[in-house]
Amino acid sequence: TVSVFCEEGLSFRDGQNLTNRFLSALAWSQNCGVHVLWAVGSSTEEPIRIGKSNVQHIAQHWEHLYLPVPKDIRGLRALAIYREAMSVNSYPYRFLGFFKIINILHSDGTKQKEWINRNIKNITEPRGVDRFKALSDKNPEIDIGSYLYHQVRCAVAHAFSEDVVDPDIAEESKQLEDDACLMKALAELMISQEFGVKTNPQFWESIRYLHEFPKDYVRTVKNQDDSV
Repeated sequence: TVSVFCEEGLSFRDGQNLTNRFLSALAWSQNCGVHVLWAVGSSTEEPIRIGKSNVQHIAQHWEHLYLPVPKDIRGLRALAIYREAMSVNSYPYRFLGFFKIINILHSDGTKQKEWINRNIKNITEPRGVDRFKALSDKNPEIDIGSYLYHQVRCAVAHAFSEDVVDPDIAEESKQLEDDACLMKALAELMISQEFGVKTNPQFWESIRYLHEFPKDYVRTVKNQDDSV
């Protein structure tokens, strides 16, 4: 349960928007999806209660939680789409969600393919690396940008031709699962590299030695890093 309280007053929609931004930052930090089941407003000062329980505890690990604050709307949108993609229980649509993140920076297919080809060797996510290696071993001359754009993205998004993905075919479903892992690795690379949003490991690595300094200094550095 996420509750927002504002002494000055907050409209229901503004409260939803603020909560959604928080959930997208959380999804990025924790590398997971977050489903929103429902939202409700209240005029009281107490957190919204669920059922008969008095939900007012805070988990201990929240003291050590990294929540990124992107510098511009593109970064915010990227985290929102990332959360959406991670929350989809379908590898074809998860793939499309991750590909949309590339589209935030590059509007046309040619530039999207060029960006992928320039950056594919910089991915570090293990399942993405394994998929890229498998594709390269199968075809050393593969144009990975064209493959992901035409043979996967277009094959998932379209249904009018023969060269499309059939969700009932087990082999094609497994291929899409593997390709979604590769696309996830590329989307994460774009968010961290192009939009300047550190991953959870990158953030903690960047402040690894700050325990040697006074707490006020650590807090100042975190604020300068645009993270909370």
